[in-house]
Amino acid sequence: MEVGVQVVGIVLRLLNFFLAPLFWFRARDSRRLPPVTNPVLLKSAAELADSVRKGEISSEELVTVFINRVKEVNPYLNAVVEERYRAAIEDAKAIDRWIVETKKSGSFEELVKEKPLLGMIPPIPGLSNSVGCLENAGRRATADGGVVSLVKKAGAIPLLVSNTPELCLGWETTNLLRGTTNNPYCLNRTPGGSSGGEEKFKDLEDSVEISVSVFFGMKDIPNLMQDPANPKRDKSLVVELIKYMFGGGSRSLQGLSFSLINRSHLFIPEARSGYYHARANKLREHMEKTLGDNGVLIYPVFIGQAHHHNQVFLKASGVMYTMVFNILGMPATTVPMGLYKGLPVGIQVIAAPHQDRLCLAVAKQLEIGFGGWKPPQ
Repeated sequence: MEVGVQVVGIVLRLLNFFLAPLFWFRARDSRRLPPVTNPVLLKSAAELADSVRKGEISSEELVTVFINRVKEVNPYLNAVVEERYRAAIEDAKAIDRWIVETKKSGSFEELVKEKPLLGMIPPIPGLSNSVGCLENAGRRATADGGVVSLVKKAGAIPLLVSNTPELCLGWETTNLLRGTTNNPYCLNRTPGGSSGGEEKFKDLEDSVEISVSVFFGMKDIPNLMQDPANPKRDKSLVVELIKYMFGGGSRSLQGLSFSLINRSHLFIPEARSGYYHARANKLREHMEKTLGDNGVLIYPVFIGQAHHHNQVFLKASGVMYTMVFNILGMPATTVPMGLYKGLPVGIQVIAAPHQDRLCLAVAKQLEIGFGGWKPPQ
């Protein structure tokens, strides 16, 4: 390990020890989410899709239930960036008519095969394209992304755009454009990063959800200091840091921190990148040989449960539990294992490269054995 990384690790541990009381003192929001009263919200996606196909509940009714729940909890969570509720209800009505027509014509079974997510409403990004970046305010996507296109083709109905860290780069869902998203299990704590707003609605809705728990990979880091008005010119990192300290600037602290780490080559100096690439390749070959096509690793996801807002900077070392497998290109599935003191506890199942199906199979058995996802209490 490089000396710079060791020094930063020691400093962060000391700061976390001495500043812990401050985070506890600041965590005084005693509010709780309204309890789930509609049993539909506690069913899995597969169960709901089956109910829509059987006519036990209409797609319009299902969409309305989820919209009402989002409206009820979002004032507590701050997870919604943009909604399309009216359009979603119209989409749902069209699907209901489609189901009736195909049943009459005898082509319903073919429809089920082509659209397994018919009538479902996963929270999918696809409208606003600001990605939590202040300078991208008002920017909208000109086309659906690949994943959005596939789920829509399968019959799903996009409902809303959820919050993310700035440019999806961070362990906490906060940005200067939309603010901070809260954890539904404890509003004083972080929901994680990458797509934290989306994960929070999954936590509220899906009993079979195998959600990502503070997962982040240090690869393909974008140039956060690029000037959108002139992409060939980079903004001054020092100037942006000074602006941030005085309440200005256009970059979040997370974004500035990653830019600083990336430019200083703190993790991997350029002169030693070849050495670390060789070590990573050797370790990848060893893991692939050891695990084969029937072995998995059961590993922690983080150094503890969800931490308080802004404490992420002092617990950054915990990302190593997931980062190493991302670097090695190994599939990992996070499995909820219940609650401890009201907060979720999860583990990750890791397999050799290209053995994703093994991660999911083991995750399913762990869910059966330990009860899987639990709603906020």
